[in-house]
Amino acid sequence: PLGIIGLLTALFAVLVGIYPMNYVDPHTFAALTFFQLGLLTNLLYSIVIILSKRHPFPKWLAIPGLLYVLAFAWFTLFPDLIPTDGDFRQGMEGFLANRPDVFILAVVEWILVLSVLIWILLMGIYLTLHRGRQATPAQDPLPVSR
Repeated sequence: PLGIIGLLTALFAVLVGIYPMNYVDPHTFAALTFFQLGLLTNLLYSIVIILSKRHPFPKWLAIPGLLYVLAFAWFTLFPDLIPTDGDFRQGMEGFLANRPDVFILAVVEWILVLSVLIWILLMGIYLTLHRGRQATPAQDPLPVSR
């Protein structure tokens, strides 16, 4: 189930790039779906790392995963924190018409993207460093295959 949710998350991440901000409705739908699925995926995966005894990752890797969940939650809630007279779509169209040099929503979005990349990098580094380890099933019930 986590693999399916992760695959859908990746699909919507691709759609965010296919539909740039100039296409507000499809971009917003793809982006919000990506962020919500990403939050769910990482929250569930971090819980699995914390609770499962049959997992190839150490429990400490759940910490950056949970920080990543907080970044997702911050971004998902961020538009609600901006006071606007109109709806989200009207507000975004106004921003696009007169884009500021620094758009705080984009800064938060890039913080999220960097947190995703850091978490994936940490997981990849761990797997790379422990790939050659010869563990017995009792020591590591789900060894990483070569």
